[in-house]
Amino acid sequence: MSSKITPKSLSAAFEELEKIAEEFEDETIDLEGGIAKLEKGLSLAAFLKKELSKMENKVVRIKEKYQEIDD
Repeated sequence: MSSKITPKSLSAAFEELEKIAEEFEDETIDLEGGIAKLEKGLSLAAFLKKELSKMENKVVRIKEKYQEIDD
């Protein structure tokens, strides 16, 4: 069962993912909580990857648009 994560912003998603990573690094998570946090972290990572890919594509299109003007 995967839950859809839709944070308010990329920075909010990244901050939440960082907090989850810190909890794992500090080893402060129990097994049951760890599974839920792992799922949430993977969902946040997928969301960030998708959104960053969209931004990258937009930047490429903008660069191509202005390169055509310069040519």
